[in-house]
Amino acid sequence: MNNLALKKLLRSKGEKLILTGKISEIEDKNENIACAIVWYENIKILIPRTHLRRSKANKPIIRGMIGAEIEFIVMEIDTISNIAIASKIDAMELRKQLEIPNLRVNDIVRIRIF
Repeated sequence: MNNLALKKLLRSKGEKLILTGKISEIEDKNENIACAIVWYENIKILIPRTHLRRSKANKPIIRGMIGAEIEFIVMEIDTISNIAIASKIDAMELRKQLEIPNLRVNDIVRIRIF
């Protein structure tokens, strides 16, 4: 595992650092645990469908997100198998807590919609 990538993942987990990456595929070995896959250097980041969206994220919705850049926060890391579990919902909540209080009337805000 790359030391810089590992440090960022550990900071994300410990300090709630928001990371970004592109969804490259979906993994659905078990229908109940369909996951979006983001590769962070050589580390496989699994984002379970329950941590992708507040509304129900089924396989067609996840498949439509392939190629989209998303933000996530790491929840767990397995350094032996180079796999981490992350949450997009947690990243959106943190972004909301940090940015909404700073907004003023007539501010221009750039957003991404999925």
